[in-house]
This record gives sequence, structure tokens and C-alpha cells, in this order.
Amino acid sequence: MRKSRYVSATISIVFSVLLVSSFSTVVRAQGLFTQGDFWLYDQSAVYGSASVSGIMNVSYTGMSNRTVDGTAYVTYELQYNTSLMWSGTASGTTRSLETVYVDQSSENTVVDEYNESDDITFTSGGTISTVNGWTYNETVYNPPGGSGTWPSSVQVGDTWTITYTVNYTEVTFDGTSTNITMGSLVEPTTYTVTGTESVSVPAGTFDCTVIQISSPEYSYTRWYSDKVGNDVKITSGSGLNDSSTIVLRAYSYGATSNSQVSVLYVGIGAAIAAAAVIVVVLLVMRRKRAKPADLQQPVTPGRPPETPPYY
Repeated sequence: MRKSRYVSATISIVFSVLLVSSFSTVVRAQGLFTQGDFWLYDQSAVYGSASVSGIMNVSYTGMSNRTVDGTAYVTYELQYNTSLMWSGTASGTTRSLETVYVDQSSENTVVDEYNESDDITFTSGGTISTVNGWTYNETVYNPPGGSGTWPSSVQVGDTWTITYTVNYTEVTFDGTSTNITMGSLVEPTTYTVTGTESVSVPAGTFDCTVIQISSPEYSYTRWYSDKVGNDVKITSGSGLNDSSTIVLRAYSYGATSNSQVSVLYVGIGAAIAAAAVIVVVLLVMRRKRAKPADLQQPVTPGRPPETPPYY
């Protein structure tokens, strides 16, 4: 997960991790994605007496070349564009743009780049605090995909663990000073297929595979649909006063029954996960260090696509 000096940053980090594990897609003869693919999500979260709501637009923007440790990769580019509004004991906005680069041949996340800006005022016990700053984080998976793989055919009751090793560089500005942090993170993440379920969201009703994901720092549940090529719903949290939910509002996905080759569960984006984790750090205004986004999370929403890491 990315390291952060303030609450919003923490959210971003967690998100990356979730994305890495929450994005699942269908491999097509012409490629994993097609131009025009997008997934629009509604996000909501509660943390104590503060809440946040907004949207996240996940889109495929094309192909690019990335080189990591001397190895060249041809990658798919996925962008996660998020806009959030705070209410309750917090007011203001959080905006982020995350780009996840997924290796075309292995479908593993190679690099996750994250930008976030915050303008938030917190009120607690008569004390008012303000966060007005930004965070930039680059997380590199080495090797892409981590140690371990998704089963070739996922069945109810299956469980497996993947260990993600990431190197990150993060630059933060808290309104007064700039801080640069570099480091590495080894994160074991366990996946369990708990069942199948029909889920109704604003985008429609879909038959989904239910997958629970957990690591030493976070846990969440995702509902993945082959038809959608991504998650339909993601939830995390411990109750009404600490919870986050992401649901699919609209989507455009190029897969058809004639072009599907196989379903691979890999990490694609940390964005979705980040949204789920956002709330957790909300009132922790102290300069708390968060791990870099769990990219597969750093990209672990996996075919289900990888999602950016959350922490």
C-alpha cells in the first residue's frame, strides 16, 4: 500500500490494494480490453460520525510500453478517476486519478501511479482541523503478479494466498511542507470463494461470484460478474459506523459470447479497493503513514481485474 501522511492518502493506498484483487475480466481473442470499455461506480462510506460519497469511473485508455528493472512490458492502461464529497464531522472534497499498467501477456499489474488532492475540514470535540494537500505515489510490482496465482477455474470453497512484493515512491504535501518516502512492502493476501449470488445494483441484476479478500491490514468482499468483466459490488468495514460500499451504476464492456476464450482472475486496479478503504482513515488526522496502495494492489482487482491497494 502507498504510504500517506494524512487521512485521504490512506484511503488511496487501501484502494490500490483492493483494485489489484477485485478486477476480473474475460480474456478475448482480440485482447483483454477494447477501446470504450468503462465501469462507473457509486461510492459511499461511513467512519464514526463522518461520511463520504461520490463516483469512480474506471476506463480503458489504450496500450503503452513500460520498463521495470530492465524488462520491457507492453501494457494495458486502466484509469481510475474518483471524486468524493465529505459530510458530517468532515466537509470538503477528495479527488484522485490512478493509472494502472497491466502486462498484456501475463495480465499482471506492473506499475500503479496515483495522484490525489484533498481539501477537507474536520470538526471533533470543538476542534477544527484542515487538510489541504496532495499525494503522488508510484508503486512497482516486482515481479508482476506476486508469488502465487489465481486458480485457472474458480470454484466455490476454493482458497489461496498470493504474496505481493512492491517498491514504492511517495511524495506528499500537507499544505506546509513536502515529504518524500521510499520503501518496499511484502503483503500476503488470501482469497476465498464463498459462493455465487444474484446481485441488483443501479446498472442491473447480475449473477456474481462472491470472493472474500483479506491481508494483515484489510479485508473486503467483492461480487464479480463475467458479463460485466469487473466487480458489481464491493463492501468492507465492521458495521454501520465503519463501512464502505461500491456499486456499479453503468458500464460498457466489449466481451461477447463468441469472443470469450477463458476467464482469468488477476489483479488490475487498485482504484476500487481504494474507495472501500477510504473511510477508515477519515478521522485519523495525525500524520499517519499508510502503506502504498495495495496494488495487487497494488493491482488486485484480478480478472477480476486488479485493483489498486487499500490499507
